[in-house]
Amino acid sequence: MGRALMSGLVGAARRWRIVLLLWGVGVLFGLAFSLAAGRWLEVALDASVASRTLLKDLNANVFVDLWMHHRESLSMLLVVALVMIVVQLAFSICLNGGVAGTAYDARTAVTLSEFWRRGLRLYPVFARLWLLAMTGTVVVLAAVAGGVVLLTRWLSESPSEMTYSYVLGAGGLLAALGLVLVVAVHDHARLYVARQDVGAARAYLWALWFVLRGDLRAPWLALALLTISVVFWLVYQGLATFLPATSGGGVFASILWGEVLLQGRALLRVVAFVAQAELQAEMPS
Repeated sequence: MGRALMSGLVGAARRWRIVLLLWGVGVLFGLAFSLAAGRWLEVALDASVASRTLLKDLNANVFVDLWMHHRESLSMLLVVALVMIVVQLAFSICLNGGVAGTAYDARTAVTLSEFWRRGLRLYPVFARLWLLAMTGTVVVLAAVAGGVVLLTRWLSESPSEMTYSYVLGAGGLLAALGLVLVVAVHDHARLYVARQDVGAARAYLWALWFVLRGDLRAPWLALALLTISVVFWLVYQGLATFLPATSGGGVFASILWGEVLLQGRALLRVVAFVAQAELQAEMPS
């Protein structure tokens, strides 16, 4: 597993153009939504004191006031956000196709033209894999929620006041582990499609077997990648507390620090695909 992670880092370094591309796309969609939100604020507040306040201080009270007094016009912004989410999702499927399609052989650099070519070629199958992954997510969450409800009713006569908290905690842990497995299966299915050029259903079944039975390192690698992501997020949030958005400079610094988060996410995405591809390369088809 350590060798796979190292291969992921090496592969991501050699694919720095792809990392920058993923970051750029994230910035582009974030900027587009920021412009839409700014336009909505301009129309809703008509350059009032509150709109000028938000430029220098991201005050929660102002957002509450917007929700209470401008809820109807806020629906316009929500529609714009929904459209952008759908467009970004469609675009991200192509991007993930490019990353997965070029994830093998970490020691080889990849051109952007090859990245786009493979992403477009894999798009139809990756779209179906996304639907399968969403179905798996719903199944996991529904099963855990149902189990929590049934167990809570069964233990309703328990004299301990902590029983409900224990059940919720266990349910949350199971849900988290289930989602980690769903993400790992989804990633390995996409990599298998890129490697073997098979259909979505066959790739998903193979990935399910691979994660649960084929290679015991696969779920541990998924947990390791999740741990790295969580640690990175905690470090980001910890340092963000030293950048209070209560001045123009603070807001600007917060935005720049947010770009670091986007860059880190793009890097970890490439690392994850290359590292998991390293495991698959050792497994016969």
